[in-house]
Amino acid sequence: MIFRSLKEDVACLHSEMTNFGSSFKRARETKGISIDQIASETRISTRFLLAIENEQFHLLPGGIFNRGFIRAYAEKVGLDPAKIREWRPPGPRNVTGVCIRPQLAACFS
Repeated sequence: MIFRSLKEDVACLHSEMTNFGSSFKRARETKGISIDQIASETRISTRFLLAIENEQFHLLPGGIFNRGFIRAYAEKVGLDPAKIREWRPPGPRNVTGVCIRPQLAACFS
């Protein structure tokens, strides 16, 4: 059994997180599958697939759609679904039940 230091673990995790999108593209290209084929088989728009590959998560529709798109894409290109499930895109989480701009809401009441 090989033990890694905490520093190595963090470096490995950082590497996986920063290469998230490129791992999809690499897997797709290795299998010789076009982005259009993935779009056709998953029924996910090519712009969303490209957003995943380019790590432009702000272009995705959000919420459960993002997770579904990423999972479906991963399955089509043969990426490990367990690792994909653990990953979370950077950025703020959706908050429900909170009025972000109460002064705007007051204008409509």
